[in-house]
Amino acid sequence: MRRPEFIARQSSRPRGMIGRLLGHVMAIETASLNSEALALLALQPSVRVLEVGFGHGRTIRLAAAQVPQGFVLGVDVSRDMVRMAQHRCLNLAGKGLV
Repeated sequence: MRRPEFIARQSSRPRGMIGRLLGHVMAIETASLNSEALALLALQPSVRVLEVGFGHGRTIRLAAAQVPQGFVLGVDVSRDMVRMAQHRCLNLAGKGLV
């Protein structure tokens, strides 16, 4: 398999050691855009948030911090990204990651 195809497949559904590494890279590369998107959303403290494809979990953690009386739920197709996000969001009792 050619390298660009492999990277594209890993980006759409990260898995294994390469997928976890890619998740860490994505967290760094997307940090400023994701923070900007959250700022534009102007989340209110009691809203409900659904993040589809939360990946590394950094943004879902930031969203949860902005809605202390609300609820944050995330879904992702990658089991490895779910595990990464669960680890990153251990302190978010009551918030959902699926």
